[in-house]
Amino acid sequence: MSPWYSQLFGMESQMKSPDSSQPVPLNGNHAQDLPSRGDPSIRPERVHNPSCVIANFEAPVWPLAALDVGSRPTGTIHFEGWPDGFQLFARHVAYALINYGNPESQLDNVKNTVVRWPGTGSIVLTLYRLRSHVVWLTTEWSMLHPLTPVSGPEDLDSSHLDDLRLWVENRGLEERSAGAHLFEVVRTWYLNPWLPAECQWPEPLWRHGNWKPKRKPDENRTVRLSEATFSPLLEWATSFVNDFASDIFDAHHHYVESIKRINRNNSAFKCLRWYRETQTPLPSHAGSSRYHKVDWRSLEYRHSVSKTDLANVYSKSDPESYSYTDSLDEFVMDFEVTRSFHGKPWIDSIRVSDMVVGYGTQKAYGDHSLLMQLRTASLIVVAALTGMRPDEVCNLRDGCAREPLLLPSGSRLQLIDGEVLKGPARHDDGSPRMPREAVWATIPVVANAIHAAEQVKILVGHESGPLYSADGLNVITKSTSVRWIQSFTEFVNTRLVPATSDPETFAIPADPDGHITLRRFRRSLAWFIRNRPHGDVTTAIQFQHLGTVTGEGYAGTKESGLPELLLEEDWNHRREMIRHLADQRDSGQGISGPAAQRAIDATLKLPRQMLPGDERRLRRDPGLLVYDNPAALALCIFDETKALCQKVQLKNVEPNLLGCIDGCPNCARTDEHLTELSQQAKRLEAEAELAPLPMAQSLRARAARNQKIVEESANSRVGPDAYPSPDPVRLGEGTEETGRHGEK
Repeated sequence: MSPWYSQLFGMESQMKSPDSSQPVPLNGNHAQDLPSRGDPSIRPERVHNPSCVIANFEAPVWPLAALDVGSRPTGTIHFEGWPDGFQLFARHVAYALINYGNPESQLDNVKNTVVRWPGTGSIVLTLYRLRSHVVWLTTEWSMLHPLTPVSGPEDLDSSHLDDLRLWVENRGLEERSAGAHLFEVVRTWYLNPWLPAECQWPEPLWRHGNWKPKRKPDENRTVRLSEATFSPLLEWATSFVNDFASDIFDAHHHYVESIKRINRNNSAFKCLRWYRETQTPLPSHAGSSRYHKVDWRSLEYRHSVSKTDLANVYSKSDPESYSYTDSLDEFVMDFEVTRSFHGKPWIDSIRVSDMVVGYGTQKAYGDHSLLMQLRTASLIVVAALTGMRPDEVCNLRDGCAREPLLLPSGSRLQLIDGEVLKGPARHDDGSPRMPREAVWATIPVVANAIHAAEQVKILVGHESGPLYSADGLNVITKSTSVRWIQSFTEFVNTRLVPATSDPETFAIPADPDGHITLRRFRRSLAWFIRNRPHGDVTTAIQFQHLGTVTGEGYAGTKESGLPELLLEEDWNHRREMIRHLADQRDSGQGISGPAAQRAIDATLKLPRQMLPGDERRLRRDPGLLVYDNPAALALCIFDETKALCQKVQLKNVEPNLLGCIDGCPNCARTDEHLTELSQQAKRLEAEAELAPLPMAQSLRARAARNQKIVEESANSRVGPDAYPSPDPVRLGEGTEETGRHGEK
């Protein structure tokens, strides 16, 4: 037994010593557990997909696909970016995580934060974070301490990790991210029994301290997309899959047929000589100052000359004898679009470059062609309108949009088949968990999006694999999906928006909270269902209807997490509405209507500053069911026993804002509402003067209705002088701990 092993665990047994929480190696013999240079990076008992490549221990890149089966995303570990002195250390850390997982002693000391076997993505992320720490120690820290620089693990001690913790905490990372970085420092120490002596990681003396962030539900930290960004983005995406797709597929067919008619007898030499002699610019893509990436496909389409012949002749000539242009505007196809966007053709013209799938490669296709933009539009629609988690969207397969289900009412329910990937990636024995089947209920535009993506796959020659893939084989990563969406928004803003009737309205602005990720669509869906229940973000998409439909499938189950997310957004909506009423109260405005007093009481119950306990208590208070109804220009202070919208179905826990009825005892209006109603009445009267008689009568009736509400509200208005002063004692009290809306 080695001196290192004897010192750590004791000579008498191979169990943990009383003052050590480190684990013993799996077979009790540290030396035998260490891999040699030619050993496989994944041990045979950990291989679950034998058909995948397994790198040797000394390889610079380790693919991890052999660890998984099915459609789960896999990762790859790259060692090139590690400092030379830490290359061997990085390999041993990766080897330990892959083949032994998280040590039992770590699981005992860090309960409920890690699982026995990390997934491939977690392993890759661990190595990425750990590399950033090592790079800092070997560069910035070593520059500050030139007499004791760090060049390898043997140079480290616990004082280095004290400095490393300060560096992590001062980087400006959010609390959760900083905690994750510190967690990797602690985890690496737990892996020491599976690392050789020269790669030992020092003990973080602060590991028992208060460095862990408070654990919160991940979904609730996700920031929704701003309405200004989400609305035009979704409208363009749905327009692609519902309308533009037919033009895109027809244009692609036209291009393919045109290429088939190329005459190989046409002279490439004569064609290029004409360009050289006339100094007509060759179409090219942005390249270096020395080389030009000529768009041979545009020339092939225009002159019916083989692109291969053109490229061969060009390679034997002097590139400087030609002129070039980065503008491809003149190289348009002889194809006329038939679809429109708000009354105008959706695109000014379709260029040859719009049909080219990927530049410079035959296997992987890029993001620039119209087919790829359509694929991204499909991804956006599915992520935005189903409530699926990102992994669930990316793992969809061909045929997942089954035939609609005919309901007894005569309506049709669109169902999407998929897999649920929530939870640990592996069983306790290290074998990968297989995804569970699930069915989502949604609206027809999602099925259209899936059918469009399936057609794109066929056209680019990928008849198997995931629906959304960068190479036709593997599931896309989160960073790839972000890049796709960025490319889509840039294409829409630069190519399509200028041709619209109102470019300022239809442009997709950058989101103020950063990149548009798939995860943010799920949060945005919940927000729109609760805050814009009857607002059409795009034609035929009504979020209250969508909120009802999602309850028919997996998204409506507790396991999906979406109902909890909707409840969270419901509370956020009510809380912000009550705070807005309190601000209006403080500014001197009043409230009118039969529920005015209940609205005032709600503002007095909600303190400005709330602790988590206050949030849990007040969100269940039946006196705080305050909803804004922009379409009715009213507030709903909901009480199901008084609601006229619920006469048919009592005991509903939410108001039917689409069915708001005048005279309802739950109605209240602010002075802002009354001012808008009065102005609306004047506009309706003005429109009636110019409208035909039947329409004029309807407009005048609506104006009279508005004016009547304004006049009657004057009699029930409660001004700020009548508000009782907030009672500090009352603010500290709560209602009885009840169910969501007061039910025990």
